[in-house]
Amino acid sequence: MSILQGYERRTFHVPRYLEAVRRAAQRAGFLVDDIGPRALPFPMLVLKRSTPTPKATLHLSAGMHGDEPAGPLALLRMLRAGAFPSDLSYVIFPLLNPVGTAANRRENGDRLDINRDYNCFRTPEARAHVAHLKSLPRRFDLSINLHEDWEAKGCYIYEVNPDRECSIAPSVLAGANAHIPVDCSPLIDGSPAEQGIIRPTPETRRALLGDSWPETLYMINHHTRHSYTFETPSNTNLGPRISAQCAAVYAAFKALIENGEWFEI
Repeated sequence: MSILQGYERRTFHVPRYLEAVRRAAQRAGFLVDDIGPRALPFPMLVLKRSTPTPKATLHLSAGMHGDEPAGPLALLRMLRAGAFPSDLSYVIFPLLNPVGTAANRRENGDRLDINRDYNCFRTPEARAHVAHLKSLPRRFDLSINLHEDWEAKGCYIYEVNPDRECSIAPSVLAGANAHIPVDCSPLIDGSPAEQGIIRPTPETRRALLGDSWPETLYMINHHTRHSYTFETPSNTNLGPRISAQCAAVYAAFKALIENGEWFEI
């Protein structure tokens, strides 16, 4: 892993990215909609593809923070490769913060962190995301949120699995480890971790976040019982980070297909 001196502030051209996602998704059989409020200067895309008898239904999001480009770019690479298995159903939000991404800034255009707004809903992005989720007919077997962390020493994952059912976190990290090593620190992002896995309790979440809910907490309370937030270290080269994000999602797909009965809602 090549460590850079300081955070590598690289992003991408948002309109070109969104158009590339739209074209690649349509070629891969996804329906593409814009759920964004008119006040935003860029679309907020949602990609949906269903199969009549899915082994699992997956919610997948990226681009929540505008200075974390690897997740959105990984989804584009996967769409272009046709890498989404046909026996799963998907609802994908490839770029939840297009304005922040265009500015290469964590927050949205109002300088609010969208990922602390899934309880109060002050941001138009969180409101649009949740409104669309509420319009869908069923819950998700799994939610995956793709993020990055410039302070991390390697890949890691937040697992929220309140019923303590089968964990796929080790499989996800094993897939990513081929590209970027796992951060095995005992404390990551202020939370106890074991082999790159953080399993926050309700008490630790309240102590760290209070009423500032992240996306994963909203998803667990309303749409799924299994949520994974995967993180790559943004203080490394972008190419391996994209590859690690792809590998993590591939590993999650494989685990869902092989062990789908563990994810029944």
